[in-house]
Amino acid sequence: MESGAGSGAGVEGGAGADSNGEFLRCFGRRMKLLREAAGLTQAQLGERVGYGEAQIAAVEQGRRIPRPELVDAVDREVGGRGVLVAMEGEVAKARYPSRTSPPPVPASGRG
Repeated sequence: MESGAGSGAGVEGGAGADSNGEFLRCFGRRMKLLREAAGLTQAQLGERVGYGEAQIAAVEQGRRIPRPELVDAVDREVGGRGVLVAMEGEVAKARYPSRTSPPPVPASGRG
């Protein structure tokens, strides 16, 4: 069974970090609602999909970006009927933000 440690990138700053963070919190809330509707605890879901309870909690709280394998497995286990899978494209954008975004402006306002 995979522990899930290091299996998802943390949420980091940078261009688009605010919108990515909001999306990840939204994704996490949806995942939590589906898990609860399925009558599962975080520990039970984690055991079923091969991840630790802490990893499930971190994804639900929007602190961790889930890998596609986790999204697929959770969607199956909670009976999501593709709801979470449909969001995988946005999850991928959060994981791999566009390289074409302009660099952040230094705090001093000088370049």
